[in-house]
Amino acid sequence: MLILVFFSLTFILPCLFTKKSTEEKENVIDKNTSSFIKGILCIFVMLHNLGLDYLHTNWERPYTGGLWIADSITESTGGIAVGIFFFLSAYGLIISYQKYGNQFLKKLLFKNALKLYLVAVFINFLEWICFFRNTFETKDAVLRILNLDLFNHFNRINRHGWFIASLLALYIIFAITFFICNKLKTEKRIYIAGFIVVGITLTLKILSMIFGKGGMYTRELPCFAIGMVYGLFYKHLNLYAKKLFIPLLIVGFIVYWVGIFLYEPVGAWALCVLIVTVLQKFEFKNKLIEKLGKICLGIYLFLHLSTLIYWNIFLDNVWLWVLVNAFTILGFTIILELIIWAIRRLIFLLKRKPIEAE
Repeated sequence: MLILVFFSLTFILPCLFTKKSTEEKENVIDKNTSSFIKGILCIFVMLHNLGLDYLHTNWERPYTGGLWIADSITESTGGIAVGIFFFLSAYGLIISYQKYGNQFLKKLLFKNALKLYLVAVFINFLEWICFFRNTFETKDAVLRILNLDLFNHFNRINRHGWFIASLLALYIIFAITFFICNKLKTEKRIYIAGFIVVGITLTLKILSMIFGKGGMYTRELPCFAIGMVYGLFYKHLNLYAKKLFIPLLIVGFIVYWVGIFLYEPVGAWALCVLIVTVLQKFEFKNKLIEKLGKICLGIYLFLHLSTLIYWNIFLDNVWLWVLVNAFTILGFTIILELIIWAIRRLIFLLKRKPIEAE
């Protein structure tokens, strides 16, 4: 019952900031809407992982009044949120490629992916130097710091870093596939490239199930494939979603709950459909949550570092544990964003040509 109440929040919280659409939109998932959804997901990923870490230090503690939330959030919330992140990422990639072509692919690889990778390496190094210097041998430490420990699951420096490694791999697969297919002379090359990416992601999922490797990395990969297909055919799929609005809501809601209790990825697939369906007639608006969504990857990167700092502190109160970690993670992320902004500003100023004196 308590788990049921907690998961109800995944619908109640967005509803607080939902209003009926006043205009017809061809693209119902614009940047602000995507940021809002990521902001909501970020909250639940944070709660999921903080609750998981809390319980890992409290196995012997009695079941107390506040502990139910920590227990509930260790269930399916984090995995489903990651699935929707993958869905939105794939959709955003295909839409951006349609607008900007190869220029976007270069930006994706040499700016977005590179920045994410360097920040992940920096945080890995920071955690290693502060907490794990005597834990790994030199070779293993280097592999983990550089995010090359692809199948170590929880035996990583940053235990939550598997998601970043998965996202970087998907960025690379997407960019290389579309670079190659862009040389094809057919007008259907974007669809060929898109379905190749879909095929690769689903193949990785199947191989992980067969060989039992990389399960965490591939568990939600079908959501990336769903996002890719939706991005390729969103105009047609939106029309179907409008016509079948009520049936899709009912079926999607039922399948979501069935997935939660039987097989988590199915819940994520259903939520992809529910989000698209709801956005046909409603829109999400909240500036604060949108800003949270824009810095969500930084928040995810700092999750583990924060829990390491407070590992044996505030453990008598789950609410205090979650709040202190949450504010610390936000603080770290904001500082990181300010540093990145300052570096970009400095580079911009250095590149500017000096104004010649008249």
